[in-house]
Amino acid sequence: MTEKNQCPFCELDPEKVWCQSEHGRAIWDGFPISKGHTLIIPRFHVSSLFDLEPEFQASLWALVAEVRTRLTDELQPDGFNIGLNDGEAAGQTVMH
Repeated sequence: MTEKNQCPFCELDPEKVWCQSEHGRAIWDGFPISKGHTLIIPRFHVSSLFDLEPEFQASLWALVAEVRTRLTDELQPDGFNIGLNDGEAAGQTVMH
């Protein structure tokens, strides 16, 4: 797990946050695969979404839905890929 004091997601620049909720924040990916590539980051320092209580997980999925709606309105994409990299072997690079 990334140490909290070294975690780039624990002290986000507010300018980078373009959508947020009580339990999470959305930022543009620093290395986007496509236009609109967004990261949903929990406000809690946990390595896995599944380390959170179910109500916090649900809140983050609601933020995913809100981001999808905003991207649909702003970019009119033909489709979406919504993924979760859970663990280093799955491609997770920041253990936040």
